[in-house]
Amino acid sequence: MGLDYRKAGVNREARANAKKAISIFKKPRGTIKTPYNDLLPLGDGKSYYLETTDSVGTKVLLTQMAGRHDIAGWEAVACVVNDAIRCGATPKSITNTIEIADSSGREMKQILEGINKACMESGCFVAGGETADVRELVKGVSPNPYMVIASCFGTVPNSKIIRGSGLTQGDVIIGMESSGLHANGISLARKALFRQFDGAYAANESKGKKLLQQCISPTKLYVKPFLALAQEVEVKAAFNVTGDSYLKFDKLSEFNPGLGFDFNFFKPQPIFREIQRAGRVAWDEMFKTFNMGWGFAVVVPQEDENGALKSLKKHGVRSSVIGNVVRGHCISIAFEDAVYRLKC
Repeated sequence: MGLDYRKAGVNREARANAKKAISIFKKPRGTIKTPYNDLLPLGDGKSYYLETTDSVGTKVLLTQMAGRHDIAGWEAVACVVNDAIRCGATPKSITNTIEIADSSGREMKQILEGINKACMESGCFVAGGETADVRELVKGVSPNPYMVIASCFGTVPNSKIIRGSGLTQGDVIIGMESSGLHANGISLARKALFRQFDGAYAANESKGKKLLQQCISPTKLYVKPFLALAQEVEVKAAFNVTGDSYLKFDKLSEFNPGLGFDFNFFKPQPIFREIQRAGRVAWDEMFKTFNMGWGFAVVVPQEDENGALKSLKKHGVRSSVIGNVVRGHCISIAFEDAVYRLKC
């Protein structure tokens, strides 16, 4: 038996059960629930706001190994702005928390540079943040370890909300190319690839160095091309291919009973095959864990397929039709002459 996410330290089922505790949180009257974001009324009756929060997770171990601390800052922003746009919201501002052993080191400056660069490319600004020197709390693989967390505040007019409902059989799923792993599945990737975590290669040797650079490739920012796309065609649903990867399409099924998703076009970057081979990871587990080449996806009507592809190309995003909405309730992946049913 090869590696899987549970063996790498992430128990999907236990995590899902733990998340049920969020039901204790109360939402204001008028809150709009979408598959991946809750939208709260601003008070003018016409606009809504949201906040998304995430951390860079164990990708910080790899940025520390590579000495690329700026990428950790970039990742914190990328995770939350790409989450915010799923409902059609425009990211407005970022707040961040940096927990670090010693904030006077060069790591801090580089992290902030990465945050600033990602904000500028996303069209939003840093509204505030917190830096905590907590050497006793943070552990890592460098003399000055850290964790980076960010939140994004965004707004959307009622008329522009992407509600994720109203899908119909035959709707087209378009994928936007990723840069590689992005910031998800890193626990499994680390333990498959790098000897420091019981993997196959030493990170300070030729093969390991190349793989490390591929693993820390910065997450693509989809904010500007996606918001432009949503102005030009009807986007019925949008999906950031992050934690649990294609399994999370089941949230769209909850808003569209009787419909499932068939995916049939993947050209994963070489890093994914390296992980699969080194860790002997089953292909269905790969599709449950990694983006497999597509970092963001949208669902559009068939008649908007060509317009969507042209729009994304115009804005510099490589994209392709990767599947369709179908009758049923399964999430199926067709890849290399095999079909994997992730959920049915």
